[in-house]
Amino acid sequence: MVPRARPTPASGAPSCARWRTIPRRSASNPRGNLYLRYLEYVRVLRPLACLIENVPDILHYAHTNIAQEIVDALDVLGYVAATR
Repeated sequence: MVPRARPTPASGAPSCARWRTIPRRSASNPRGNLYLRYLEYVRVLRPLACLIENVPDILHYAHTNIAQEIVDALDVLGYVAATR
């Protein structure tokens, strides 16, 4: 059996339309959890590194810092993660 190689770095971005400051940004909008799907890909594929683009209002959506949630999830997966 040949060992599976780890993929090279992965990049992704949450859907910008979901995070705009207009009323369409309701909690029921399914695009709001695309970052969770990206994190699942990272968990399964275990790339050497991953990059997630910041989008407007991801730091303050519904009194939640989604960027910090992403950092925390990556930390659990064994990555060194930070926001800037």
